[in-house]
Amino acid sequence: MKNNLKKCLALLLSVVMVLAMTVTVFATDSQQGGSSTLTITNGIGNTYSVYQIATFDVETLTEGETNSTVYTNIVVADAYADQFNPDAVKNMGADELVTLSNTLASITANPIASKVTDGTVTGLKTGYYLIKETAHASNDAKLATKYILVAVDKEAETVTLKTSEPSITKKIVLENSTTNVDGADAADTLVDDNVVAIGDIVTYQIDATIPEYPSYATDVTYTITDTMSAGLTPCEAKDVTVAIKGTNEENYTPYKKEGAVSISGQTITITISSDKVIATPGGAVRVTLSGTLNTSANVGSTGNPNSVDLTYTNNWDENTTHKTPEDTVITYTGKLNIVKVDSVDTTKKLSGAEFAVYGPKNYNATAPTGVDATISVGEEGAVTYYYHSTITTGKDGTASISGLDAGTYYAVETKAPSGYSVDATPQEIALTVSSTAITAIEKAGDPVTPSGTTGTEANQNAANTYTVTWSNTEADPLQIDNTKGTTLPGTGGIGTTLFTFGGLALVILAAVLFIVYTKKQRKQA
Repeated sequence: MKNNLKKCLALLLSVVMVLAMTVTVFATDSQQGGSSTLTITNGIGNTYSVYQIATFDVETLTEGETNSTVYTNIVVADAYADQFNPDAVKNMGADELVTLSNTLASITANPIASKVTDGTVTGLKTGYYLIKETAHASNDAKLATKYILVAVDKEAETVTLKTSEPSITKKIVLENSTTNVDGADAADTLVDDNVVAIGDIVTYQIDATIPEYPSYATDVTYTITDTMSAGLTPCEAKDVTVAIKGTNEENYTPYKKEGAVSISGQTITITISSDKVIATPGGAVRVTLSGTLNTSANVGSTGNPNSVDLTYTNNWDENTTHKTPEDTVITYTGKLNIVKVDSVDTTKKLSGAEFAVYGPKNYNATAPTGVDATISVGEEGAVTYYYHSTITTGKDGTASISGLDAGTYYAVETKAPSGYSVDATPQEIALTVSSTAITAIEKAGDPVTPSGTTGTEANQNAANTYTVTWSNTEADPLQIDNTKGTTLPGTGGIGTTLFTFGGLALVILAAVLFIVYTKKQRKQA
């Protein structure tokens, strides 16, 4: 009996020694009994359903110092048996898994949990599960992964959904003016604001990105909307250029499609077709357009804003869209102000003084007869200034011109007030502008980083207005004085009358003396 017991113990020891060389540890009861937890993150408040595709047992195989996890006893749910091959899944690449997930999502059998919002699903058996987005928050700007296949093989599994969000920015291209008020360097060509004259063309550059739609998405919307204020006249549709490039492309390719650009009133709309957007995931769009500053422009620190936003599909299953906050740039224009006063009594304002105003640009304005079309200022290296317009002081002695670019101007007196002499010396008027503060006009959305400060300028939810300070304002105009004319007899004046009467008196006196003298001579004769 004892010998038999010893033989049994020896055999058992041998088995243990063999097993020690290759150990298989089976999953715990909690892992196989439905105690695993699946956590979905980065869902941004969207709703997801979880479907069980297959169940399996989890084993850890140890060979020497190497551990590996294997799935055994895989049981595929009947609804997915024709589409899901466990042996093929483990060798699939990312694109193949996306295609498989899309196929499985069309079946949607064996729902384990629904209405999962940034949370967890508990009580799962180890196995393969499909996570499917079933509702997308309307205010969610991001496109999260809609379908994802995940293997739950431990007590806690976390899935971080990949997201994609487009952006859009707008800049002014400094072509007609190098003047800006947000402190940009002279070498900068793209700024958030500029100063121009009425009649000048302002060119804008819009840059937007394309979200990463999967190849199986359909009928997506991608629309750029540019809105100009009343002081800007939009260019024609034919003058709007649209170009697109993919993530691996260096250069933009012109996008020419009938109806892609439309203009209604102050709004320019650019629409990229669904197939082009889907075929260019993560790509970029560049739009160049322009507007002309017109006579309805706000003059001074108010400025003339121009805003852009992007409307795009954020849930292609439900065909819902999301609109980005506006990105806004501002164009300013100035006003030149002068006041005419008496040189001795500066409180005395003089009306009726006419000035020809000259500026740094060729305005192609026709100078009146007797007024020079250009003037040269400075002796060596004289600068030419061009006739802009003629202004006349009113009863309050003031005159002004609205809608000017910042720069140096000259006023040349062409007609003096009554009783004063013309002073044709060019009077310099420096029209300058500077920024003192930035004000963000808040709109709905996340907090913004105003332009001109550290941080991204994409998708701002504010219109940036610059509190600007102008020189030669109405409250503090450039003062030009006039000297009274010298009091000398003039044609039609009292001095001429005195000379006339005096002359007649002398003639009469001479005639009388001549008659008296003649009579006297006759008597003596």
